[in-house]
Amino acid sequence: LRITLACSVILLILAPVSADTSTGLTYMDSTWSNNNAEDGSIIAIDSENTVLASVHDDKVFLYDMSNQEKIVSFKMERVSAMEFSPDGKYLAINKDSTPDDDENVKVIDMSSLSLIQNGAISSDVSKDISWSADGESLAIQSGETNVKLYRKSDLSVTDTLTGSHNTEVTCIDHSQNETIMTGDNLGRFLFWENAIAGDYREYGEGLIDCMFAPNGADILLLGENGNIKSSTIEGAVKNAMNILGAKKVIFSQSGNKIHVAVETNEF
Repeated sequence: LRITLACSVILLILAPVSADTSTGLTYMDSTWSNNNAEDGSIIAIDSENTVLASVHDDKVFLYDMSNQEKIVSFKMERVSAMEFSPDGKYLAINKDSTPDDDENVKVIDMSSLSLIQNGAISSDVSKDISWSADGESLAIQSGETNVKLYRKSDLSVTDTLTGSHNTEVTCIDHSQNETIMTGDNLGRFLFWENAIAGDYREYGEGLIDCMFAPNGADILLLGENGNIKSSTIEGAVKNAMNILGAKKVIFSQSGNKIHVAVETNEF
């Protein structure tokens, strides 16, 4: 009997930033979609660790993390990214456009477990979604090189971050003070204040993830070759490591540890 895990090949490693090797794997639990469903590789967990969202067979499933039971599912064509708002009240999803629905961006209201009426148009393959700290707006890749800012209430476009990336944007994140960081697949990253870009910087390899630390003063960058660096916004490197197969990095709430999602055949 084949159990389809919500995070089939994604394993969580809890690694102190000061250490060169991980402290080991932490297996928590698994969820059911159905025996024949495609494995899930896109997941999101709300800030209270109460709901897990996972994508299988062009559907977004929501699971209750207290008992791993399915709450509800929504039909979504080829989801490329999703993210819960900071308060966990909304789940933003970027999906493929279809002949019947050209809106890529959808938002689920978690209180009513229903889609909000308005959607928006972005890119079919946007790889990242970032909510503002107050949960009132979200940033999503639009086209290859631009990022659009959307108002949560009606998903209207409030601004566009443009003119600095000349290749695909692969990661986006908001700081607590609303600075936005964007990175691309050639390793260029930069910071935006009020939709105005600062000078770009080079990471040395294509970026697949980037985020601000909870303190707002440090950042975390993950390159396509598994190189991970934590540094100050000014660029002073605090720690660096290499984890082959790393796909995503997340700061702990305290900011002094990181979680690394790894895809590998060796575990």
